[in-house]
Amino acid sequence: MLELTTDFAVLFEKDKSVGGATLNRILTILETIADKDRPVGVSELARLSELPKTTVHRLLAAALRSDLVIRVDDGYLIGSRLHDLLRLVHGQIDLRDRVLPHLAELYTHTRGVVDLAVLHGSDVICVERIVPAQVRPDLPPVGGRRPAHRTTSGRVLLAFAGADWHPPFTGPASEIKPATHGDLARIRRAGVAIEQSADGALLNVAGPVLDPAGQTLAAIGVSAPPLRIQLGCLVEAVRHATRAAGAALGEPVYA
Repeated sequence: MLELTTDFAVLFEKDKSVGGATLNRILTILETIADKDRPVGVSELARLSELPKTTVHRLLAAALRSDLVIRVDDGYLIGSRLHDLLRLVHGQIDLRDRVLPHLAELYTHTRGVVDLAVLHGSDVICVERIVPAQVRPDLPPVGGRRPAHRTTSGRVLLAFAGADWHPPFTGPASEIKPATHGDLARIRRAGVAIEQSADGALLNVAGPVLDPAGQTLAAIGVSAPPLRIQLGCLVEAVRHATRAAGAALGEPVYA
């Protein structure tokens, strides 16, 4: 099941006054405002949320600083930043729903860990994942972020998305070494990224999902033991999945 891929704490990364408990209360305020089709005043928000007016004032101030609400004469409305967030989430839900059948087909062919990822800044976000029952659940969660240059799917996205990216000088230890511009150029030429885990137990292959105009929308990746499936078969399976997913995303949606 798809989880929301945005960490709400990131929305307040410049406001150090917002901790976990405060964040939950702000979300309560936002839900209360969103439930109305008109501006909502402080007194009404305090009554509906069952919070003291002084607390509501403080929470609204934090939400204003982060552009999550706007102030009008009669109260508060949802701000542009939250509308942008909702558009992002809706877009990822549509992406996931259209691509999921092709992820399932890739899983059937490979019996490996299959994932769908998108680029967000310099990070890669997992939108969906299919995991074999025998695989230990120690993978990053759906909705989690990782540095794009340190994952196979992230390398594909950096290579094909035309991102203005520079390799970091240092970084945390990883099972995959950081990418270089040379690595990304080789991925563009090959059309896929291919990596092997440090212990040789897994082959990781990822390819870009392109729309009809050639824009990179996402990446599909699979990890599987080399003893189970040959590399050539794994690469061809990923290429087939990305082509099919790209075609699905280019189809019109009918109500």
